[in-house]
Amino acid sequence: MGLMTKMTENENKIPLPLCSNKQTMKNSIVLIGLMFILACNDNPATNPDQKLSDSTGMISHSVPVDSLLSTENTIENNIEADSMEAVDANPDIETLYVLIADTGTTYATMNTAMYSIAKQTQWQVDTLGRYYNTKKNKIVLREDDSDELYAGEYFPRRFPSTTLSLEYMDTYVPGSSESMIGIVGGIFVNQADGEKALQTIKTFSPHARLVKADIYVGCIH
Repeated sequence: MGLMTKMTENENKIPLPLCSNKQTMKNSIVLIGLMFILACNDNPATNPDQKLSDSTGMISHSVPVDSLLSTENTIENNIEADSMEAVDANPDIETLYVLIADTGTTYATMNTAMYSIAKQTQWQVDTLGRYYNTKKNKIVLREDDSDELYAGEYFPRRFPSTTLSLEYMDTYVPGSSESMIGIVGGIFVNQADGEKALQTIKTFSPHARLVKADIYVGCIH
């Protein structure tokens, strides 16, 4: 009996399979890992003030308007500085201010308007020895002019003076039509002097304006 009882007790103690213990341990590791991931996702954002746009991966920078204007002005100033350097590099080019009373393509109309302005302002007219040649259909020096190179051709007004004359505008305003004639009321070294003359002539010619021009004043022979 004693032997039978001992054998029965041993039979009732069935050991757990080894693979079951390993599976339990594996499940525990997976569960711990899931809990760790969930815990990380539940953490609040590092920056509580983070904008919605930041969460999309897009970065938004706001640029003050003043800085944009400053940049634009800097570019314009650089372009003007480059132009001034080019003028300074050539001593035969001067930056002058040209008073233009009016413009048109018909010589007769411009000529009449010029003498009308001269009468009202008491300003003098200086043709510089030029006249309108109907055959050539342009303003030219006389054929017997002392300047043999430009005799019979147009020669522009280039130096500071305060008289009235008819000139082709492409000399002073790049891009103007070759046939555009302007009533020039003066060429000035100082802008202030040009502005003063402009106010006087605007009373009689409302379209008058003062333009800044780089004029070649060197020898052209």
